[in-house]
Amino acid sequence: MLPHLLRGCRDQDLCGSESAALSGEGPVSGQRPEFGEEGVLARCFGRWAAPPPIRAAIKRRKELPFDNVIQRDKKLKLVTKIRRILVSQPNRVMQPRALGRFRRDLGLTKKRRFIALLRKFPAVFEIVEEGAFLLKFKLTPEAENLYLEELKIRNQMED
Repeated sequence: MLPHLLRGCRDQDLCGSESAALSGEGPVSGQRPEFGEEGVLARCFGRWAAPPPIRAAIKRRKELPFDNVIQRDKKLKLVTKIRRILVSQPNRVMQPRALGRFRRDLGLTKKRRFIALLRKFPAVFEIVEEGAFLLKFKLTPEAENLYLEELKIRNQMED
């Protein structure tokens, strides 16, 4: 009786035995009832009810070259966001602790150490120690020159 109820059929006489209810076979012919047969569906699933949904999972094939491009793009966007925040600061110098206020703007949800994040990009960010426990970071001279050149080109395009 229990498998019959799990299948959703309301008329045990129509489906026959419990094993037939599990397999979806009809009582007499040994075949599954067709969806076009109004009487069979009306008694099995209710007058207006639809058959149970089919559940399927789609496996995603990984394309490593494309995944690598996406990961590099994410890192580039993160670096440009940090650069934009740093450039908006006076003297273009900032403490990593102050970068925590911009966590949501950077798209970071997990707790991450910003100093480790900045050390991943030594060509862009330079970490300066001031005193025993005070760390600040700024753009490297090459990154600063690229930023100024980018600003100049952007201003020329606007004119």
